[in-house]
Amino acid sequence: MPLTSAEDPHITHIRVLLGGVHEANHEYVSKRLCERIDGLVSCQFIDDNNQAEISFNTNELDQYTLLSAIQRLGHPVQSINSESVQAQLRIEGMHCNSCVSNICGAILDLPGAIDIQLTFLDKLATIMYDPNILKIDDIITEIEKLSFQVAISSAPQPKTTMNNNSS
Repeated sequence: MPLTSAEDPHITHIRVLLGGVHEANHEYVSKRLCERIDGLVSCQFIDDNNQAEISFNTNELDQYTLLSAIQRLGHPVQSINSESVQAQLRIEGMHCNSCVSNICGAILDLPGAIDIQLTFLDKLATIMYDPNILKIDDIITEIEKLSFQVAISSAPQPKTTMNNNSS
């Protein structure tokens, strides 16, 4: 859950896991993210498991935009201690397994997407995601951008609790 700062109510703090970062590069990555993302105030790695505390200005960007920018810079993002949900979507308009691959790739590129299972024959996607970061409407929009028709087959339901606390 995002926390706001007592000093500045527009500064929000979140904890995430940043993928693709070797411990030796923590300082470099922190600096690079702050330089390239307007509104990012700080990024501090907490431990060698790539857990980071990120502070950002909500007047300049929202959490989804921030996490999207971090992912575009090559670092997969995952919330810490968040509920994940699972939804099923019926997808029409697929012609082959390349369509399946394109859809899966597009969804997994979204911040907050955890997993997608989709087969050409079933035309049913089972998607697990973090609802604090990603909304079902964002997933549907992303698939529709690829010119497929989408309908909710099973509404989002709580799946598991991810607890990645380090002691």
